[in-house]
Amino acid sequence: MYSERDYSEISHRIRKKGFTLGILLILILGVYIFSFLQRIKWLAMVSGVLLFAVACFGFTFVLLPDIRYRNFLVDLSTRLTQEIKGTILSIAEEAEPQDGVMVFPIHILQASDQDDHIVYLNSAKADGFPPVGSNVVLQCCGRHILKIEVVDRSILV
Repeated sequence: MYSERDYSEISHRIRKKGFTLGILLILILGVYIFSFLQRIKWLAMVSGVLLFAVACFGFTFVLLPDIRYRNFLVDLSTRLTQEIKGTILSIAEEAEPQDGVMVFPIHILQASDQDDHIVYLNSAKADGFPPVGSNVVLQCCGRHILKIEVVDRSILV
């Protein structure tokens, strides 16, 4: 489900957005410095507030979600994985945020100890996910699904 391509795409997107935000901040800073040198108080106040607002908004709402997703991908590639064998009991209708990623919570009844678990499926990777009632073997990192394999009922025992 996740590949090196996902990591390279998000890294490229972070660089592109960071470069654009940096250029915008440098332009506003130039106006701010110009207003100080020319002693234009109103322009200095407006550009100072604008500089602060663009920096805060740009980092919080533009860069931070992508940085969190990249950190999530790094965690997936470096942490230990576990295998869960079971039956899909339910799949949520709406995605919710979890670790910086929009995911669908999936309720799994584990075959070995008849215990149920909730795991998360990335909403961007949901195409082709097996329907409710399917017997599956999931490779998970924490509670996030890395790989899905549909199996026959006899294999689960």
